Amino acid sequence: MSRSPTELYNLHSQLILQQQIDPLAKIHTGFLPFLNPPFVALAFETLVSFGLENAYIVFLGINVILIVLICFIAMQQLNKTKWYSILLLIIGIVTFIPILITLLIGQLSIVLCVIFFFAWLSLKEGRELRTGFVLSLLLIKPHFLMLPLIAMLVQRRSKVIYGLMSGLIILVGISYFYVGWSGISRYSMLLTSFYKTGVGYNIDLMEQHSLQTVLLIIFQTQSPAVIRIPWIISVVGIVLPTLFIWSKKFSGSSPQFSFQFALLIIATLLTSPHTPLYDLSLLTIVSSLLLSQLNMLKYGQKVFLVVFIILGYIISLIGYSFDMLSHSQTQDAWIVCSVIYLVIFWLILLREFAGSKKLDIEY
Repeated sequence: MSRSPTELYNLHSQLILQQQIDPLAKIHTGFLPFLNPPFVALAFETLVSFGLENAYIVFLGINVILIVLICFIAMQQLNKTKWYSILLLIIGIVTFIPILITLLIGQLSIVLCVIFFFAWLSLKEGRELRTGFVLSLLLIKPHFLMLPLIAMLVQRRSKVIYGLMSGLIILVGISYFYVGWSGISRYSMLLTSFYKTGVGYNIDLMEQHSLQTVLLIIFQTQSPAVIRIPWIISVVGIVLPTLFIWSKKFSGSSPQFSFQFALLIIATLLTSPHTPLYDLSLLTIVSSLLLSQLNMLKYGQKVFLVVFIILGYIISLIGYSFDMLSHSQTQDAWIVCSVIYLVIFWLILLREFAGSKKLDIEY
């Protein structure tokens, strides 16, 4: 790639490169394409030069450091909570199946967790410009950027938008100097092709923990075109109420502020066409945000929230265990249960706003 960066999104070139880096790729008929923006490839280029095993070890170390950072921030935010609650959260984070899968296969999901966590923290502290810069990093997975961007526009946070657009310009600029407009154009066409068809890239849409995959299972098809209308309706059904909640501004010290951010993350996971198991790592951030407000809730609400968060952990653990033992024969049932859990979680947070008699709103 360093010899010809414009070939970065040429699928044939990617296949040849993968076979050079990993000999095992030669015995498989499919291959896993690189679907991240060029600036991410630039960051990985140095790692690849160390060799496959060394690159994996270095990236694993980076991910472990990021997990420690997440746990440290979570502990700070829960400093008024009993010590055993904090301990349970930390254990839950480091043993959560999506987190472990991310570490095992070297994905960027833990980086996404850090981005959302820092964005919430910055906005909570009123540092809107920094929030925008942090959110711009979601461009590493463009489909995770769209809903947060629209939410900030709806909330009319001009400084956040300014920071976000500035960050995007910088990242696009880096990508341009790395692969040129032809490389960026090829990347756009690759993404468009994937999101339209969802096939042909060794990425199975039937393995995604999203509304789209549940609809594919219900309609017994693997073609996104068949369920396009029901999917659009379901996405609109999630996005519009989420944006309505985001039309209100809450002070950073209010529970509603954290609930609002948690609602946004869950809606992003549900509506994304590509939500693999490892991206459910974001639920650790949702849990951290909600548990940071535990002292502000009534006893019954505390118990319900903690039990429901633990339920998500159990669904992930049991679902993955049965999936492995049955060689993916129970995968559909697991995904349906997982997505139903996310929808119920989203409804619970939505109900929190609908049922609140007194909201701490900023004008």
